[in-house]
Amino acid sequence: KPCAPAEAAPVTVTPAGTIRGSWMQSRRGRRFQAYRGIHYAQPPVGDLRFQPPVDIEQYPAEVDAREEGPACPLPTRSARYAVDEDCLRLNVYTPDNNSSRLLPVILFLHPGGFYSMSGRSDRFGPHYLLDQDLVLVTINYRLASLGFLSTGDAVAPGNNGFKDQVSALRWVRRNAAAFGGDPGQVTIAGCSAGGRSVLLHMVSPMSKGLFHRGIEMSGAPIGKEPLPPHQLELAQKQASILNCPTNSSRAIVDCLKTKTWQELGNSLSGFWDRFSSDPVGFWQPVIEPDLGQPRFLAEQPAAAVRAGNMHSVPLLISRTEGEFYWKAFTVTRNKTLRDIVNAEWESAAPLLFNLPAAGAAAASRRLKEAYLGGKDVDETPESEQGLGRLYGDSWIGFNTHRTANLMCRHSAHPVWY
Repeated sequence: KPCAPAEAAPVTVTPAGTIRGSWMQSRRGRRFQAYRGIHYAQPPVGDLRFQPPVDIEQYPAEVDAREEGPACPLPTRSARYAVDEDCLRLNVYTPDNNSSRLLPVILFLHPGGFYSMSGRSDRFGPHYLLDQDLVLVTINYRLASLGFLSTGDAVAPGNNGFKDQVSALRWVRRNAAAFGGDPGQVTIAGCSAGGRSVLLHMVSPMSKGLFHRGIEMSGAPIGKEPLPPHQLELAQKQASILNCPTNSSRAIVDCLKTKTWQELGNSLSGFWDRFSSDPVGFWQPVIEPDLGQPRFLAEQPAAAVRAGNMHSVPLLISRTEGEFYWKAFTVTRNKTLRDIVNAEWESAAPLLFNLPAAGAAAASRRLKEAYLGGKDVDETPESEQGLGRLYGDSWIGFNTHRTANLMCRHSAHPVWY
């Protein structure tokens, strides 16, 4: 909440320029400075849509950072806050103690399946962490097709949402000290999609040297199948939803550039299938082709970890208890869907639980036996608990456990799990 006394707004002079913020108060009543809605990269609009971010190194005038910036485009019908394509913003929160000692920095990467949420203070705010002596940075990055469109060629190599995160890390390295933060003590932390991002930065050649610790919460990128080299089929799906041609990468991207961000954001429901009301898992990191561009990912994360091709740092890995448990209720308490799942288990389970295509039918039968005792899904607590555990293990647990296992064996630094 805003600090009660009316007083002059805090001002910080950074290498990028002067930034004017506001006062806020932590849960224990500690006053701190808040600088919100700061551009870290050029607005990704017009010709910059579907392109890597362009860093901002200098502001032409004083930056007014007293209010929240907009979230990146997502379904605007459900958004409870401002949304705009000009969204590559970050927030900086720093204690008001005038310490001569530079403080550790935490950069938080928000969750949301790479298609929703934001780094706004009313979503992932500073009010708990700023009771401690640290500097907190939260960021927005582009979502869904605007952030992760990938055609597998020079038109759209992919991973722009992750490159946004790298751009924000570069901004922190250049400007953290002006806010009392130590650019040599940066921890990247994230949960769910943000947690997946943390380990990807550890194996990305673009992120090396930009952070020094990692906290990976309930999300990991090393899973049941290798990451794809592209997601052309998803780009074609996006084009089809918005009545664009699908015959070439150039035709897809050129047409999608003519659409409003509202059309792109609100097209999300078109990606759903009959077994899903949540497109988590649709947009993925891709192993980019070498086309002469800076690549966020050049090899499979598991292979990079095994070969030691990573920026090894102390790493904390965790998993939220009951993660994705709620998805069980979407099946057990919907008779129509429940009947379909029971009648078509071997075709439904691979979609519900993100199973690899190879051997999916046999895996579906074994999972039903292990988690449901071989019984059909029903409304009993036992069935809901079994289905909830299956959802959690398939979407989060397996990846987290496998990633932790690999990191413990191959990292040169401590790993806590």
